[in-house]
Amino acid sequence: MDTFEWQDGEVIEAPYVEIGGVKYYVQGGSFTGTPVTANNLNEMQNILNNNIETANDSDVNYVKLIDGTLICWGKTDTFDITYGTAVEREINLPESFVDTNYIVTCSITSGGGFWANGVEFRGAPLTTDTVRLICGNYLSGGTAQAIQGAFIAIGRWK
Repeated sequence: MDTFEWQDGEVIEAPYVEIGGVKYYVQGGSFTGTPVTANNLNEMQNILNNNIETANDSDVNYVKLIDGTLICWGKTDTFDITYGTAVEREINLPESFVDTNYIVTCSITSGGGFWANGVEFRGAPLTTDTVRLICGNYLSGGTAQAIQGAFIAIGRWK
């Protein structure tokens, strides 16, 4: 609660929300008060809309936070990998990081317990909007079948 003076000089006590250093007073279930104008209400809506931006689809998803944090995640296609070989995938991200100084972590999400027996899955930034994932098979003479990997990339978008 805070006191607020209307343009006609009437002083009232009303709850408020402060966004971007501007107090927006709540009166009768709607925002009122100084300096409310159509532009300021649009600005407030833009600030609220930009707090979190998300996108979800079946391949790659992201959450973009107003504090500058960007989190992207997704899965690879399914593949088989024979002993002594590696499979590489480049995944295009739906949003760009500010630079290539972001973290990529990954794991095998299907194909059995092969990671305990010699299959490794690793990832790294390739560009600001592409990650490179590599799966290597070190099983002694075996073929790992129906492997699918997943990744999470965390860094800054601003």
